[in-house]
Amino acid sequence: MGNWLAKKQADKMNEREFSDKYIKEKPMFKAWGEFVLSEILKKLPDSFHKYIKIEQIRVKDLDSILNKAFVIKNRKYDEITDKVGMRFVVLLVDHISDIKKVIDDELDLWSASEDRELEDWRRTNTPDSFGYQSVHYILYAKKDVEHDGVLIRTGTPCEVQIRTLLQ
Repeated sequence: MGNWLAKKQADKMNEREFSDKYIKEKPMFKAWGEFVLSEILKKLPDSFHKYIKIEQIRVKDLDSILNKAFVIKNRKYDEITDKVGMRFVVLLVDHISDIKKVIDDELDLWSASEDRELEDWRRTNTPDSFGYQSVHYILYAKKDVEHDGVLIRTGTPCEVQIRTLLQ
C-alpha cells in the first residue's frame, strides 16, 4: 500500500513544478492554437467566413490553470486539455456541421475527440428551447509540427468549441 501512495504522490507535480512547466510550454500551446485555427480556416470556403465570428485564440492564464489543477478539479498536468482553445460562433446548426467536417477530415494533422466533460454535462442538462447547439473537440497534434519557429510536440491538445449564436 505504501508503494502505491508513493507512486501517486510522485505522479503529481507540486505547484512550483507545474507553474514552471506551463510557463515554459505556453508558447507551444499558443502556436498550436494558431496552427489549428489557420488549418481550419484554410479548408472553409471563403463565402463561409461571413457566417462565423471567431473568438481570439485563448491560452489559459497561469492562475486559471493552477486553480483547475490544484483547487477545482485536482488534475495532473497532462489531464488538462484546454491549455489553449478557440471558439467558433456560427449562425446555424448546419454551420457547426461544416466546421466539424473540416476537423474530421484533417486527421493526418491531429486526432480529434469530442470532449467527454461536455458529454457528461449534456446528460444532466438540456440545451434551451431556442436551438442553442454546441460541440467541443479536443485536437491532439498527431506529429511534431513547427509553426512560426515554435516546435509543437506530438500529443499537444487544443480545445475547439463550435457554437450557434443563440447561446
